Amino acid sequence: MARPKKLHTLIAETLASEAENAARQVLANAVLARLAEQGVPVEGFPIDDFVDRLKSGRDMDGFAWPEGTPDTDLSVAFTAEEEAAMNEEVDRLVSTGKDREAFAELMELSARTVLKEVMKSFREFKADDDADLYGFRQRLDLRWGKALDLYRLLLSISQELLSEMTTALRRSKAKRHWQLRDAMLGIHARALRTGRAVLVLLQPGMADEAYARWRTLYELSVVASFISEHGDEAAAMYRAHEVVSNKARIDNSIEWDEPLGTEEQRTDITGDYEHLVQKYGASFESPYGWASPFLEGKQNPRFVDIELAIQGRRIAPPYKESSFQIHSGRAGLLGLGSLDESVINTGHSNAGLEIPLMHSSLAVMQITTAALFQHPARDFVVIKMLMLLDEKIHVEAKKAAQRLEKDHKKWDA
Repeated sequence: MARPKKLHTLIAETLASEAENAARQVLANAVLARLAEQGVPVEGFPIDDFVDRLKSGRDMDGFAWPEGTPDTDLSVAFTAEEEAAMNEEVDRLVSTGKDREAFAELMELSARTVLKEVMKSFREFKADDDADLYGFRQRLDLRWGKALDLYRLLLSISQELLSEMTTALRRSKAKRHWQLRDAMLGIHARALRTGRAVLVLLQPGMADEAYARWRTLYELSVVASFISEHGDEAAAMYRAHEVVSNKARIDNSIEWDEPLGTEEQRTDITGDYEHLVQKYGASFESPYGWASPFLEGKQNPRFVDIELAIQGRRIAPPYKESSFQIHSGRAGLLGLGSLDESVINTGHSNAGLEIPLMHSSLAVMQITTAALFQHPARDFVVIKMLMLLDEKIHVEAKKAAQRLEKDHKKWDA
């Protein structure tokens, strides 16, 4: 199967074709005007056939002249000045854009033509891309498969524990620590969803995007530790803080004239919001306002304040690095998957997977263990097992990265 044409080739061919069409139309208009001057009826005139003969240098024998054509010698010759004027007209249409309406119409027609050709060739594009991606994933699995499989095992174990704890909470009639358990299970579920997204992104070698998703896992792990340390009261405020986000969503939707929910729902959320702000104070309105009472009443607390309270130091270097993969600054252009600083990674890469993989494994392990407080003896075994599994993931990820580095040096030699 022939490889589909590149997009720039299709555009160049289409523009050349449209330029030819424009030139043909300008010539046709000039020919019709010249023939009309000589008394030839031009309504319904077979101009396409005439122009074809004219451009190919063929004679007019057999040409179907319309009834009423003068029985005299006709001429469609043009002076050098007239030809220059026609060329200028074509140029206005297809290159300079001076005739804006005609130029815009031509460009839209060209775009539609190119899109039609691209869509027609999509199956070939897709088959070609799928074949490349399949081969790449096979090679990636040979190098990273063991580490990724262990990470998947960690996620599966964590999922099983979550299901068990969720069932236990639903069946429990105990009031003690209910808020804490519910909040931790919510964080645990969110972490698993994000952790699986990391796996999905790592399997085709999208290390940068996986690293960006790890940033969320890190935030969840810090929040989980903070809530676990401060108990039910912190958990209750964390759960109640959902109304702040809902209020922000409603306000934003109204600003865009696309109000969320029913008027009654919006009224209820606004009422709950105002009640809780009055109850907990103005600081509750901030993104991390639920943590304010546990940070010595700090007004408008930030994530870094929670991090400092848990770890005793500011933003961890990997967290700062991962932010480059989220925001639009130039620092994020190179990415983890580029071994060569002169190459900007735009897609799949076999390099850089160990960074988001190891960090994500650690975060999932920490969040899972933070949620465990059902059976002390059993939980100790589970925690130790998860820690050992996390260590194995780190070992295998580092091995794969080292092998890749050695191979890269061989390729450069």
